[in-house]
Amino acid sequence: MAAFPFNTRLPTPAGYGSLQKDARAGFQDVLGQFKHFMSLMQGTIMPEAMLEALRPTLELSQKYVPYATGELHDSAYVEIVEKGRSSTKVEIGYGKDGQAPYALFVHEMPHYHTPPTRYKFLEVAIDEDSRNLLDRIAGSIKAKVGL
Repeated sequence: MAAFPFNTRLPTPAGYGSLQKDARAGFQDVLGQFKHFMSLMQGTIMPEAMLEALRPTLELSQKYVPYATGELHDSAYVEIVEKGRSSTKVEIGYGKDGQAPYALFVHEMPHYHTPPTRYKFLEVAIDEDSRNLLDRIAGSIKAKVGL
């Protein structure tokens, strides 16, 4: 990183060119580091932070998901579905790729379930855990960047 020279004396008009050159070099270095950091954030850090933050939510939903054969329970997933320059998408759910094809029906239909299982098992878990999600994402980002 470029250092800015510090003098208690003001530079002469002829000395401003050197000061401006040093300032430009310092700014370019900071800008380059910021661009590198943002590239890491978008490509690696943010997707992984979001994935890690949603795992406890999925575990909580496992407590609520009805369990008859275990197929619905075992169809739970959380995964990164998009890593892009402008957005990251992480998906959490049940019944992906034809596993437990009745997952949506069981989730949405208010049938009797033996507590603690229930319908809206994923929605309830997300609602209960929503306040912790942002804290976990922030904590994960801080850990990954060394803050």
